[in-house]
Amino acid sequence: MNKKSIIFKSSISGLLMICLLLFLPFGHSETYESLPKLNGHCPPGFKRNANNECMSQNLYMQYDSPNNMGLGGLRTGLPGIRDGFSPQDIDLGRSLFFVPVVSGVGSISCGGCHEPTIGFSEGMAPRMGRI
Repeated sequence: MNKKSIIFKSSISGLLMICLLLFLPFGHSETYESLPKLNGHCPPGFKRNANNECMSQNLYMQYDSPNNMGLGGLRTGLPGIRDGFSPQDIDLGRSLFFVPVVSGVGSISCGGCHEPTIGFSEGMAPRMGRI
């Protein structure tokens, strides 16, 4: 056999071996937990538009606040409206709020200190360096 035919045959067999490795299953039998489906509904005060974005729909939008002086007794301006998140984005953020892995130390979640039952505050004096 000459050198060219040996190189040709070895390259063909190499290509076949690569194709077999790419397309044959490797026999992994790992089981995965099914993930919960994200919520498809906007939170109260928001309505979903045709682009699957939650848009704010509340009564405060009907009132004018001259010079951003605010409404009500405190006379403070309302925070800017953050529209455009999908219901799934909102639900994912709500879920991640209670997952400890996303913190710097990996052992405490945002919801561990900022409790929803007390207005997302810690209920104690401010401290530095918690997370």
